Amino acid sequence: MKNPILFFMLIISFVSQAQEDYKKLAQQTCDCVSKKDLTNATKKSIEMSLGLCLLEVIQQSNIDIQITDAPAMRSFGEKVGIQMAPICPSVFSILAEDESAKKIQTITATGKIKSIDDKDFLFVTLKEKEGKEIQFVWLRYFNGSDEFVSDPKKLVGKQVTIEYQNTECYVPKAKGYFAQKEIVGLVVN
Repeated sequence: MKNPILFFMLIISFVSQAQEDYKKLAQQTCDCVSKKDLTNATKKSIEMSLGLCLLEVIQQSNIDIQITDAPAMRSFGEKVGIQMAPICPSVFSILAEDESAKKIQTITATGKIKSIDDKDFLFVTLKEKEGKEIQFVWLRYFNGSDEFVSDPKKLVGKQVTIEYQNTECYVPKAKGYFAQKEIVGLVVN
């Protein structure tokens, strides 16, 4: 091309126009979503509302895109979404709150510590009042661990309440992932 500056200006003009088009679509999608009651909405329901509003805007604007073409729809949605973030931050803040509000479910068990096994990890066996034995894994720091870090065997025979969560651990000897009950809290009763 003889005039690279003219070519460069044409490209910038084209990109600017495309961004303005995405901003317009983003505004329409925001308007649609803002009409919905999202006060008790979950992340999934918000994403569903966003998707339905985007489809509505696509149809109203007569945009030529195949809704069955997942990669094209994803790309299109991302471009509109980037423009939406500053236009309707309230929707995105709800999505962020939903993510941070997720808590890992913890469970408690009470009984007497029967044994401490030092293998690949530290395993703690608790015997409940009913006689059931439960094995827990001590993977990292948890509330109540400070007193027993230097000598975990001091726990044997003590009446405790263990707070735990189910987690998957890689066991090198078995060459696989296995569900374990990870200790996240311990109180000596």
